[in-house]
Amino acid sequence: MAERNNSRTRNPTAVPARLLGLREVMRMTGLSRSSIYSLRARGRFPQPLRVTEHAVRWIEEEVRDFIASCPRAGAARTQSAARRGR
Repeated sequence: MAERNNSRTRNPTAVPARLLGLREVMRMTGLSRSSIYSLRARGRFPQPLRVTEHAVRWIEEEVRDFIASCPRAGAARTQSAARRGR
């Protein structure tokens, strides 16, 4: 018998994605609205989902992955100082 393709057979324990509005994305990332949209236009920030004609939301996990991929403040200075022997 063929397996039906619905959410119950795919992964019954999957947690639904949490969707974030712009204000929450700004708070989480510390980025301004214009920075978020500029990075998004260059393909360096997650694309939002259009939920209505005038509203978009970001998937929380994708925003968290973006944050995790960013270099930590001071990390570059620490690495370059170590290369100089300081």
